[in-house]
Amino acid sequence: GKGLDGMNLEERTNRGTTLIPLESRILTMRKILLTGEINFEMVDEVFRQLLILEDQDDHMPIQVYIDSCGGEVDAGFTLIDLFLGCKTPVQFYCLGRAYSMAAFLFISGNHGRFMLPNSKLMLHEPLIGQNYGGSASDIKSLSEKLNSTKDRLIKLLTERTGREEEEIQKEINYDHFFTAEDAVEFGLCDKVVDFEQFREGQV
Repeated sequence: GKGLDGMNLEERTNRGTTLIPLESRILTMRKILLTGEINFEMVDEVFRQLLILEDQDDHMPIQVYIDSCGGEVDAGFTLIDLFLGCKTPVQFYCLGRAYSMAAFLFISGNHGRFMLPNSKLMLHEPLIGQNYGGSASDIKSLSEKLNSTKDRLIKLLTERTGREEEEIQKEINYDHFFTAEDAVEFGLCDKVVDFEQFREGQV
């Protein structure tokens, strides 16, 4: 039998009980959970997981479940590079929220992007970090970086939605929330799925 003990899974056999870390058990199911802030610690963990899963089987799809309010833009682009460069097909599932950089990560998927009926995406322009200060040259450099990042995000959205740049620009001028149905209509998501399809990776 099986049971839960904290963050471990108890597997009982006739030889006794073994505790298996829950994250390890989830990985054996070819699932990766991206929850919380997107940062380079997450990048390192995902890189290790992808190496293991690709080595095991480079044809069987990997399901990535996202529940995140966003995080570091550079870390997000690195995750996009990892997933798009992966030989194994990667499917993205929005588990509740994919906001800001997490939304761009979800939208980048090219082997299936799926959402539960009450999940939401949120898009906006790149933001200046809190408590930022500096000289006029510093501020000019930051402005150039923000504009460059914005151009990369708009390029990603036009490629993945087929929408024109002007329409994309209008949609990210403010915090724009998309329901699952809205996301499908706009080209940000491929399909709304029920829990069974979501859990089993059936699409």
